Amino acid sequence: MFNEQVSTYLGQCSASLLIRTTTYRSQFNMIQLISGYDKATSWFNIFLIINYDKTNYFLVLEARVTASERQVEELEKENAAQAAELSDLKNRVTTSESQVAELKNRVTTSESQVAELKNRVTTSESQVAELKNRVTTSESQVAELKNRVTTSESQVAELKKENAALEARLSVAESQVEELRLDRRQVAFSVGLTDSGYVGPFQTEITLVYEKIFTNIGNGYDTNSGMFSAPVRGVYYFTFTSMGREPGQKMGVYLVKNGEQMIYNVQDNFHGGYEYMTGAVALELEKDDLVYLRLPKGWGLYDDNYNHIVFTGILLFTTNPAMGRLH
Repeated sequence: MFNEQVSTYLGQCSASLLIRTTTYRSQFNMIQLISGYDKATSWFNIFLIINYDKTNYFLVLEARVTASERQVEELEKENAAQAAELSDLKNRVTTSESQVAELKNRVTTSESQVAELKNRVTTSESQVAELKNRVTTSESQVAELKNRVTTSESQVAELKKENAALEARLSVAESQVEELRLDRRQVAFSVGLTDSGYVGPFQTEITLVYEKIFTNIGNGYDTNSGMFSAPVRGVYYFTFTSMGREPGQKMGVYLVKNGEQMIYNVQDNFHGGYEYMTGAVALELEKDDLVYLRLPKGWGLYDDNYNHIVFTGILLFTTNPAMGRLH
């Protein structure tokens, strides 16, 4: 750029010199016409004019060259600044190119990642579609199972009703079976009091313990306590006999059920000898009810190997607990 400016400036100087030479020739011709001097005088004058003008011209040219040199110096400074700026721009361009290359790599990587994500999204969408289909299938199966459960519940309700009816029938049948079993139950006992002779009188009322066992089917009679315990629920028939020999002494017994006096028998022996008395009763007993005979205070009895005093009980028939007590 600087060389182009210098060439332009020298071209301008040559053109200016040519114009001045032409101007000098015109002035010389004019002087020659006006003054009418001879050639020697004319050339001398021309020389003076040219020399003067040349001196001025070189002064001007020197000033202009000085100015041009200053401009050249300024242009060199400007060129150096522009070169530095250009170098900086080159560095910046290089940096930008590196950044662009890096960005291109990042964009390429991002595009690869985007492509991978698209593939993953496509795969996920396929999986979601498959899961939706499976959910739809599961919902259909659940609906079918609900219908089957509803049907099963209805069937269970029907079966419960049938089962309740069967249980009722079974309960009746069990009661009937139990009743039949109890009807076949055999309970009977017959016991004698003692072989020792006189029994009593005592200062307190006592329970008679019959020592001689004639029969005890069902093991209802207890030889230790003298009490009969009902093995089953039912109606029992009891008989008992009493005998006394002592003159002027009361003889007799009373029958007790669970501590409650049921029959009271008494006989006065005014003249002595064998005095007999008999009692009988039918009682409805619950299982484990107790029946026994008691001798009142001051009364006496007599028994020996002839078995004058006997206590007997027989189960007539059993009763079903569901039927309640008989009246």
